[in-house]
Amino acid sequence: MPSLFVIRGNDQGTRVELGESILRIGRDSSNDFQVHDPEVSRQHAEVRPIDKDFALCDLDSSNGTFVNGQRVRQHRLASGDQIQFGGTLMLYTGPSEDPEEDLKTIDIAATGEPLDQSQIIRSVSQEEGSRIFDQDAVFSQNPWLARARSNLQVMYRTALAVSHTLDIDQLLQRIMELIFEWVEADRGCIMLVDPQTKQLKPKVRRTRAGVPSDEKITISKTILDYVIERNEGVVTSDARQDDRWNPAASIVQLGVREAICVPMQGRYDVVGTIYIDTSTSPQEMIQKGKADKFTEDHLKLMVAIGHQAALAVEDTRY
Repeated sequence: MPSLFVIRGNDQGTRVELGESILRIGRDSSNDFQVHDPEVSRQHAEVRPIDKDFALCDLDSSNGTFVNGQRVRQHRLASGDQIQFGGTLMLYTGPSEDPEEDLKTIDIAATGEPLDQSQIIRSVSQEEGSRIFDQDAVFSQNPWLARARSNLQVMYRTALAVSHTLDIDQLLQRIMELIFEWVEADRGCIMLVDPQTKQLKPKVRRTRAGVPSDEKITISKTILDYVIERNEGVVTSDARQDDRWNPAASIVQLGVREAICVPMQGRYDVVGTIYIDTSTSPQEMIQKGKADKFTEDHLKLMVAIGHQAALAVEDTRY
């Protein structure tokens, strides 16, 4: 059910469901959603249904309406948007969609199958990845990682607050949105361990704009087993040290796909995995001579996200 959830302010913890009628928001008690905030106008804003979505409209409020830090007059809401009125911060969760069709395009290739061709080129332990929270010296040399760490901490605090009102699928969608904000991936998915079968089950899939959404994601079972059993995140590549690296050979037709796969290590066990990948086109290969879009910093950040995501999943379940 689409909703607004207050994550900061006097009404923290309040959840309001959105329906087919206009939702009026303001400080006055006559509003459908009364916000107890002196910085909010008496009639501050409205949320209006548009097709299957919702639009947020400011009603000439004194202090303005903000979405994701930007002042707006009217804004079509997307799931995960953060809305601010005065000192009150809300999280919008959009209508749930049936993800079954998308999830059918995620396949785990058994060991030895022709599609199981990825090889590990770099790995990082969960402990090493989580050090991005306490090694301040690293951040003075790497502003990107510093900003990502700050955003990750905000994500975890928000996820904990929202976990009491959202189902796990919605929570995982927000985590994928965060990943795509910080890592230039083409495709990604989150798989959770089924409590009964102990097998990985795809839960969320996401693709970057411009990437075919029906393109099958094939993940090596060998890689997944390695990540879960060793509790390490890995960077993989389907490139081999053979004539594929020769611009005159098959790489001109195939290109190279890199991937990151990390465990979702909770307090007690691994609850799932996060997988993202990206492709380097043949044209890029000819220009650059190599494919190396995912760095060790990307891997460390993904390991840290996997850990924080697992904690949020555990809190939602329990």
